[in-house]
Amino acid sequence: MIYGFQSVAQVTYEANSSSNSSTDYVGWDNSITNDPLLIKHMANQDIDFFTDATQRMTLKNSGELGIGVTGPNAWLHVKSIGTKETFRTDAPVNYDNYWRMFRNGTEYGRFINFNGATAFYIQAPRGHLRLASGDGGNAIESFEIIGGSGSDAGFVGIGDYSSFTAQRLLDVYSNSNYPQFRILI
Repeated sequence: MIYGFQSVAQVTYEANSSSNSSTDYVGWDNSITNDPLLIKHMANQDIDFFTDATQRMTLKNSGELGIGVTGPNAWLHVKSIGTKETFRTDAPVNYDNYWRMFRNGTEYGRFINFNGATAFYIQAPRGHLRLASGDGGNAIESFEIIGGSGSDAGFVGIGDYSSFTAQRLLDVYSNSNYPQFRILI
């Protein structure tokens, strides 16, 4: 068994000119198998990626990846440039298209579109589904759907759910003097 095998990737360009984009590459041709291409910076420095002399992506030496931003401040930081979309996923027809959120290997949230259906689902597989809004970063608990399989599953609470728990199919709570429920026609 061989350990620590290291190879140098090929840099191929025709006639010392990078004018033929269909044959120029950095990496392996199909003669190398079962050997990953490693991109390394042995110093404690960032790796920057450029196209057309413009920096497009940065991998910080601490692991944060920035796309469209040179100084990412999250593990994945995506910034829209101009009118371009910031993020998009496309799934093949008849396949689920979803994003899942995990913490320590446990799923806590899912945004999903089942088999190309016209509905968009938000799921909280670990309990209640809660929505909050706020002003200036101070989140105000606003909406809760009780999860689980008990007799209260599916109960909806509107209002400050940190102050009450829904006891019916629909509970509206207000901790102020304003009316709790109003219909405008």
